[in-house]
Amino acid sequence: MPELPEVEVIRQFLSPKLVGLSFTHLDILNPSSFSGQPRLFLGQKITALSRLGKQLSIHFGPKLSLLIHLKMTGQLIYQDQHSKTTLGHPLPRRSPKGESGHTRLIFTLSDGSTLFFNDMRKFGWVRLLKTRQLKKFQANLGPDLLSPKFTPSYFRRQLRSSSRPAKSLLHDQNRFAGIGNIYANDALFLAGIHPLAPGHSLSPLQT
Repeated sequence: MPELPEVEVIRQFLSPKLVGLSFTHLDILNPSSFSGQPRLFLGQKITALSRLGKQLSIHFGPKLSLLIHLKMTGQLIYQDQHSKTTLGHPLPRRSPKGESGHTRLIFTLSDGSTLFFNDMRKFGWVRLLKTRQLKKFQANLGPDLLSPKFTPSYFRRQLRSSSRPAKSLLHDQNRFAGIGNIYANDALFLAGIHPLAPGHSLSPLQT
């Protein structure tokens, strides 16, 4: 279940490989995994990759972006055009194109490399959005955990202002963008806080 740390690693890995290139072709193997008109971004130069919480964005200049949410089982697998490896490991081949049984989308890049969107449970998705649509879509997300807006005082205020269980508060994306079930559990365990403890019952030392 990719959460903020995993998606940030993906962003850092893919950025130097994708920025400056363009997608030349998109194979849509599962129509529900993609929303938008591919012709609008194919051939457009990739200018940046960004992340907000668990969501990854691939930008084509200031007006158009691909928004990617991996949900529970989504993966982005990069295949180099020369070594045919991904993240340093051979890519399992199940067809001449190289996709696995869980590949939903195949993006071909202008240098001949390939980006596979794999998703066993089919909950993840990729959406093509204009900048104003992207901002509207993410407007309800809370501060990213790596953002300067995420401060100790903000964290304490959010937790202690609600009677909801601490675990529920931690993975509320409207309050804290990026925390999921795994890291909420780990944080509560390390802090010695019961997951069902009401937020407003936590002491200053606990928060």
